[in-house]
Amino acid sequence: MYPRTNRISYLNIKKRERELAKEFGTIKALTLVNYTTSKINDMFIPKDFIKVFFTQGYSECYKIPNDNNSYKIEQMKISCSEI
Repeated sequence: MYPRTNRISYLNIKKRERELAKEFGTIKALTLVNYTTSKINDMFIPKDFIKVFFTQGYSECYKIPNDNNSYKIEQMKISCSEI
Protein backbone atom coordinates (compact mmCIF):
# COMPACT_ATOMS: atom_id res chain seq x y z
CA MET A 1 0.00 0.00 0.00
CA TYR A 2 1.27 3.42 -0.81
CA PRO A 3 1.96 5.67 2.21
CA ARG A 4 -0.64 8.28 1.23
CA THR A 5 -2.85 6.10 -0.95
CA ASN A 6 -5.75 8.09 -2.30
CA ARG A 7 -6.10 10.06 0.91
CA ILE A 8 -8.24 12.76 -0.73
CA SER A 9 -10.32 10.19 -2.63
CA TYR A 10 -10.94 8.20 0.54
CA LEU A 11 -11.89 11.33 2.50
CA ASN A 12 -14.47 12.16 -0.19
CA ILE A 13 -16.00 8.69 0.27
CA LYS A 14 -16.12 9.23 4.05
CA LYS A 15 -17.86 12.56 3.49
CA ARG A 16 -20.47 10.81 1.31
CA GLU A 17 -20.95 8.22 4.05
CA ARG A 18 -21.79 10.97 6.54
CA GLU A 19 -24.17 12.63 4.04
CA LEU A 20 -26.05 9.35 3.55
CA ALA A 21 -26.26 8.73 7.31
CA LYS A 22 -27.70 12.22 7.77
CA GLU A 23 -30.18 11.72 4.91
CA PHE A 24 -31.41 8.26 6.00
CA GLY A 25 -30.86 8.52 9.75
CA THR A 26 -28.80 5.35 9.74
CA ILE A 27 -26.84 3.34 7.18
CA LYS A 28 -24.61 0.30 7.14
CA ALA A 29 -21.14 0.46 5.63
CA LEU A 30 -19.03 -2.41 4.39
CA THR A 31 -15.39 -2.20 3.30
CA LEU A 32 -13.97 -4.86 0.97
CA VAL A 33 -10.39 -5.33 -0.20
CA ASN A 34 -9.32 -6.84 -3.54
CA TYR A 35 -5.83 -8.33 -3.40
CA THR A 36 -3.45 -9.08 -6.24
CA THR A 37 -0.72 -11.66 -6.28
CA SER A 38 1.87 -8.87 -5.94
CA LYS A 39 3.93 -8.96 -2.76
CA ILE A 40 6.27 -6.60 -0.98
CA ASN A 41 8.22 -8.09 1.93
CA ASP A 42 5.98 -11.20 1.79
CA MET A 43 2.83 -9.09 2.17
CA PHE A 44 0.11 -9.10 -0.48
CA ILE A 45 -0.73 -5.66 -1.86
CA PRO A 46 -4.37 -4.56 -2.19
CA LYS A 47 -5.40 -3.76 -5.75
CA ASP A 48 -8.34 -1.64 -4.63
CA PHE A 49 -10.84 -1.06 -1.87
CA ILE A 50 -14.63 -1.17 -2.19
CA LYS A 51 -17.03 0.73 0.05
CA VAL A 52 -20.68 -0.33 0.13
CA PHE A 53 -23.30 1.84 1.83
CA PHE A 54 -26.77 0.46 2.27
CA THR A 55 -30.01 0.93 4.10
CA GLN A 56 -33.47 -0.45 3.52
CA GLY A 57 -34.24 -0.06 -0.18
CA TYR A 58 -31.09 1.91 -1.09
CA SER A 59 -27.40 1.23 -1.74
CA GLU A 60 -24.32 2.96 -3.18
CA CYS A 61 -20.96 1.40 -4.04
CA TYR A 62 -17.51 2.84 -4.69
CA LYS A 63 -14.19 1.35 -5.85
CA ILE A 64 -11.05 3.16 -4.65
CA PRO A 65 -7.91 2.14 -6.59
CA ASN A 66 -4.77 1.56 -4.51
CA ASP A 67 -2.52 4.06 -6.23
CA ASN A 68 -1.23 7.58 -5.70
CA ASN A 69 -3.81 9.30 -7.93
CA SER A 70 -6.70 11.43 -6.74
CA TYR A 71 -10.17 10.60 -8.03
CA LYS A 72 -13.44 12.47 -7.95
CA ILE A 73 -16.25 10.63 -6.22
CA GLU A 74 -18.10 10.27 -9.53
CA GLN A 75 -15.11 8.41 -10.99
CA MET A 76 -15.14 5.88 -8.15
CA LYS A 77 -18.88 5.15 -8.09
CA ILE A 78 -19.75 1.71 -9.45
CA SER A 79 -22.88 -0.35 -9.80
CA CYS A 80 -23.39 -2.50 -6.72
CA SER A 81 -24.15 -5.41 -9.05
CA GLU A 82 -20.43 -5.39 -10.03
CA ILE A 83 -19.45 -6.64 -6.58
